[in-house]
Amino acid sequence: ALDRPVAEVMTPNPETVHEDETIAYALHAMSVNGYRHLPVADDAGQAVSIISARDILRLLSRRFATAEVN
Repeated sequence: ALDRPVAEVMTPNPETVHEDETIAYALHAMSVNGYRHLPVADDAGQAVSIISARDILRLLSRRFATAEVN
């Protein structure tokens, strides 16, 4: 039902990554735990963003697309 509160379907106390963590760290956490998304937190522990597996894949594909092929 679309009229249910978000709190009923959200993950309580989700794991987060700090905004200073590396992309490799976030990707590892996603891989090990089966996450597709991770909240990104600041020094106060407040969510400032969310990173997805799609975001990381997009970043990697752009980097590889611009890398010189030997």
